[in-house]
Amino acid sequence: YHYSNTGRIIGKGPMRNNLKHGVWTYYYTSGVRSLEEYYENNKRLSMICYDKNGRRVTSDCLPDRDARYGNGISDWNNYISGEVSRGAGRLYLDQAGGDVVVTFAIDTTGEVTDINIEKGSNTQLDNYAYQIIKRSLKWQPAKSHNQFIKVYRRQRISFKTMRK
Repeated sequence: YHYSNTGRIIGKGPMRNNLKHGVWTYYYTSGVRSLEEYYENNKRLSMICYDKNGRRVTSDCLPDRDARYGNGISDWNNYISGEVSRGAGRLYLDQAGGDVVVTFAIDTTGEVTDINIEKGSNTQLDNYAYQIIKRSLKWQPAKSHNQFIKVYRRQRISFKTMRK
C-alpha cells in the first residue's frame, strides 16, 4: 500500500521478492481508480488509465510526466534569457550583476505559485527575477499515476554586470 501524508491510500498492489508483481491500482483523492498497471518483477508491462468518473480513457494515458513549459526545456531557457536581456537594459545596473535563485511551484492546473527568492543578489535583481518567474506563461502540469500533481522547481537566473 502507498499512502498520502494524510493517510489516504494512493495505490496498492502485490510484491514478490520486494518487487512490484501483478496488478497495481492507483486512486484519485475521491477514491475512484485513476490507473491500473501490470508488473512483472518491477517492470511495467501494461497500463489502463481512468478519468475522474472511473471511465477508461485512451488519450493522454501516461503514468508519469514532468511539468513542461511550451515545447520543453529550450522554450523555458529562451524565455528566461529573453527576459534577462530585456530587463538588463531597463535596470541599467552598475556593478550589480549576480545570480538569483528562485524556487516556485507548478500547480495541478499549470499555474506558477509559491514563488520565493532562495538566494538573492540585490533587491533590484531579486525583484526582477521574481517578476520573470511570475510572468511566465502557463505550464503543462506534471502527472503521476495518471493524476495531475503539484511540483517544485528551482531556477538560477544570472545577471551580468553592466556599467553606466
